[in-house]
Amino acid sequence: MSKIDFLYIPDLLEVDRSISSLGMIYEKDKLKPLLASIILNNEEFKGNISGKTILLKPNWVLHPENSIQDICLISHHEVLFATLELLLELNPKKLIIGDAPLQRCNWDKLLTSSFYETIDCLNRDHLNKIEIIDFRRVVLDSRTGKISKNLRPIEDYIIFDLKDSSNLEPISSDKNIFRVTEYDPRRLGTAHKKGIHKYCITKKLFEVDTVLTMSKFKTHQKAGVTNALKILVGINGDKDFLPHHRIGGTKTGGDCYPGFNPIRRTSEFFMDHANIHRGNVLNKILKKVSHALWKIAGNSPYCNLSAAWYGNDTTWRMVLDLYLIALCGNSSGEIAPEPVRKLYNLTDGIIGGEGDGPLKPEPFPLGFLSFSDDSFLTDLLYSKLAGIDSDKIPLIKEGLRIWGLSDYELRLNNVPTKLDAILKHSVKAKPPPGWVNRF
Repeated sequence: MSKIDFLYIPDLLEVDRSISSLGMIYEKDKLKPLLASIILNNEEFKGNISGKTILLKPNWVLHPENSIQDICLISHHEVLFATLELLLELNPKKLIIGDAPLQRCNWDKLLTSSFYETIDCLNRDHLNKIEIIDFRRVVLDSRTGKISKNLRPIEDYIIFDLKDSSNLEPISSDKNIFRVTEYDPRRLGTAHKKGIHKYCITKKLFEVDTVLTMSKFKTHQKAGVTNALKILVGINGDKDFLPHHRIGGTKTGGDCYPGFNPIRRTSEFFMDHANIHRGNVLNKILKKVSHALWKIAGNSPYCNLSAAWYGNDTTWRMVLDLYLIALCGNSSGEIAPEPVRKLYNLTDGIIGGEGDGPLKPEPFPLGFLSFSDDSFLTDLLYSKLAGIDSDKIPLIKEGLRIWGLSDYELRLNNVPTKLDAILKHSVKAKPPPGWVNRF
């Protein structure tokens, strides 16, 4: 039976549900007892810590540029620090913290010197048990346009080919149709086509005893929402293995925009060639041509070069492929018939992200923390808490169709409860532009 523990912060700490009040909860002396009450309440999880190697997978998608993004873009560092202290008290063998942000993410801005000072202090007190890893193989310097490749050897990864068992197979072709915004389409074409669906997964996933994802609930321009499921994109170390959409409009088999538009299709052509020339002067020239053509084609919230709209029929399939690998994949690059590991999730919904997430979210004062052993249950309930119809979110709707939902237990503020008691605290989230009137 699945379990999920919710804490509703305004009731527990008698604060109002504002960004300023909830923002003050991100202090270790407040967070640690809250987290202890839900993490240490799970006896099974506690039993998987002592003497074991743990992988903590935060949401480190992109470096924050300001204090507002600090609280709604990524997993809050103070949540991570408090969680590390709790886990260290349970005497693990090792704690590995890793993620694969966007190629243009500046790691030094993401994890500052003060962040490492805190980690160093914890390591001094606990025999250097914490390791931090950037899972990326390729990094882009957005200031200079320089691309650094093969930063980690391919031997650090396992290539999974799901073949015709991939959720992408029903929409695949022998042609190169899959795209990732701002990435070379030729590389993606070798990893995903009819009968071939490869992912580049960090070996660390298969070398640890326990996996804890640490998500930040946000709305998402391609998937609708991002949380316990979408966070698994970060176990893939090379973004050229991650299809996010299909080229063209829906009338020609694509899902980048509705219908068919020859000007938009020409714009995509120039964007493809711009991405082929990443790192040189042609990239900027071709991008400008692409964007100019797209502008000529007219403005619509459902038309975006990144396929950032509710008709995106690719991203959710890629995410469910990664969920299958995370749950059932083994170190031989094969998928077992039954789950070989459990994925625990700690969601920071104190202040989530709404609007144009995942990269440009606005603070969303939700007021919840949760700990769960069921990723689908977590995403389903958080969507409801954000006033979102889960049947409008293919990632959740189709995922539940494939995987089902097991019986579950709910706790609210450390007391067994019913779903209605939690949902009375729901608040409507602002949708991304391409999902207006869909939530």
